[in-house]
Amino acid sequence: MRVYVAFLLVWGSSLASAQSVPGYLGKRLSISYEAAFFPTFYNTNNPGEETRTYEAIYEGSSTGVSVNYQNHLKFDYALSKRWSIGLDVGYLTSYARPEAHLLVFFETAQNWILQENIKVSAFNTILSFKRFSRHFAPLGVYWDYKVGLVSYSYDDFDYILRDREYTIPSEGGSSFLFGMGYGVNRVVADKVLLSFGIDLNYMLKGYNNHISLFHDLELSEFNPADGPSPANKEALLKATEGRVFSHYLVNFKVGVGLLL
Repeated sequence: MRVYVAFLLVWGSSLASAQSVPGYLGKRLSISYEAAFFPTFYNTNNPGEETRTYEAIYEGSSTGVSVNYQNHLKFDYALSKRWSIGLDVGYLTSYARPEAHLLVFFETAQNWILQENIKVSAFNTILSFKRFSRHFAPLGVYWDYKVGLVSYSYDDFDYILRDREYTIPSEGGSSFLFGMGYGVNRVVADKVLLSFGIDLNYMLKGYNNHISLFHDLELSEFNPADGPSPANKEALLKATEGRVFSHYLVNFKVGVGLLL
């Protein structure tokens, strides 16, 4: 009997000490894939029609509803009972509508034929700090505080003006990003990590050029007759910044990963 009681005491004390250690069953590291998405009513995520004339672009064109989508690979490590540190590597592709972002010179716009919308892409490297409020990291409800760098670019932009083909070569830039999020982590079978939540992010570039219900963007002047001029390149880069800004601004997130 005494041996049995002693065994229970030792076993109980081991559980208590294990619960005071960060991580889940001694597993502090997690690797996960996370999808970030949010509906958009003023943008599009498709290349558009193969060719579009001035009338099709500026007279009655409709955007419809689409979804901003991002792919993220995340690495998180529990530093203490309440805090974890993480690295977020993400990627997105999308399209910006020229008629929404560019102020085109009227005298040339009537002879302007587009090949497709402005294709944009972005890559982020973000450092995150999660604070868990109800369970030890990495389980339960958490607040996520983030800072990182976003690199973005637009692909070669092709169009036709008065039977002449033009190409504006790809250009890119970068911007710092700050954000915070709220989420919940759950564990299945002591190994699989499920997560869901919402993120709010602010990229330092792109606010004036993004489209939303509560914001009127600043149009950038674009003259198709000038081809790959510095002003036209800058206009496409501003459109890219606005589109990427919209992608990061608000997102729902759902993820799945492994505890290691």
